[in-house]
This record gives sequence, structure tokens and C-alpha cells, in this order.
Amino acid sequence: MKTNVVISCDENKREVSVIHNSTHKQINRTFIFDKVFGPTSQQKELYDQVASPIVNDVLEGYNCTVFAYGQ
Repeated sequence: MKTNVVISCDENKREVSVIHNSTHKQINRTFIFDKVFGPTSQQKELYDQVASPIVNDVLEGYNCTVFAYGQ
């Protein structure tokens, strides 16, 4: 079964693009984030770049949040 790609990630530009096909046109929306990890990213890479520095900040007394979407 072949499915259409509706989300693409550009890790270098830190962009996530969403493609929505309407009845007669295609609508693209692009969102920019602090960091973007594509579908081939490894869990260790994400932890080393994002979570580890935040854990250190929490231990120093700062309030921190990680917003993550995906599996």
C-alpha cells in the first residue's frame, strides 16, 4: 500500500513542512523550530542534543520544558 507524504523535515533548516491536498489545490505550510529530527534520527542523538543539556539545567534549578511530537 502506497501512502502520500504529508510531512517533511529539513533538519539543517530546522523546518517541518506540512502538505495538505485539497480538492483542487495543494497547500504547503512550513514551521520553524529550535531543532528538528527527521524519521531516521536515533534516540541517542535526540537525547544528546536536546534532553541532556535540559536535564543539567533542571538540576541547576531552572524550569524547563521539552515539547516532542512523534513516536
